[in-house]
Amino acid sequence: MLLLMTGATALVGGALLALLTKSWWALLIPVALHALCTVIVVGGVFKRTDEGDKPDPVTQARLDEERAGGTS
Repeated sequence: MLLLMTGATALVGGALLALLTKSWWALLIPVALHALCTVIVVGGVFKRTDEGDKPDPVTQARLDEERAGGTS
């Protein structure tokens, strides 16, 4: 997720440099890149939240043992 945010920030920052040309049409580039980067970051966040929590290795081993029918 940090890579997504860093990449998005770099793209938006680079696009803002296009504003140094002082042409109004160049304003569309950073706005479009900002929207695209926002979609990418939010999509990445939702993907991570859908994964859910994972149990620690001891709990996972106990659950695997119970599923295998090895409970005493």
